[in-house]
Amino acid sequence: ICKGIFANDKVGEAYASGKRLFAKGSYGMGLCSQTNAPCSYLAVLRDPFDRFMSHYKYSCLEGAEGRALWAPEWKYCPLSPLQWYEYLDGDEWTYLFAPGAPASASKCHVDAVKNNLQSACMRYILTEKMDDGLMKLKRHLPDFSDMDMKYIKKQFTNGSAAGMTT
Repeated sequence: ICKGIFANDKVGEAYASGKRLFAKGSYGMGLCSQTNAPCSYLAVLRDPFDRFMSHYKYSCLEGAEGRALWAPEWKYCPLSPLQWYEYLDGDEWTYLFAPGAPASASKCHVDAVKNNLQSACMRYILTEKMDDGLMKLKRHLPDFSDMDMKYIKKQFTNGSAAGMTT
């Protein structure tokens, strides 16, 4: 049973008064089953290879986030993309779709991911079709009808990639 701001009565009251609650990241997964207010999940899906290479460039080559994923002795990241993948012990991101489930190798985790992805509450935007996806949100979901498309599209840009060639 949810308490505080996520409590069924609180979310319903907030929605009725015109307020909208947005939770970023995996923390919102499961909230729709806890409220009687209109609710949906929105996922921006990206080609897995492109996403991994972006992560490699950002974290390994650029050393962004204070070189948080680097070994302490590194002066620069000496790893190829495949070595980076092995160094990270894989690059498993399905936990975002089932944050409370046990390790990704488990059937429980896989079942939770499938269940969440098949939920009637789930909405997707593909990065390769970002404009189309944003327009569908704007047209079909009333709470997005006055969305500023130019502002939103700027949120999906990454300044890191411009200076990197590997």
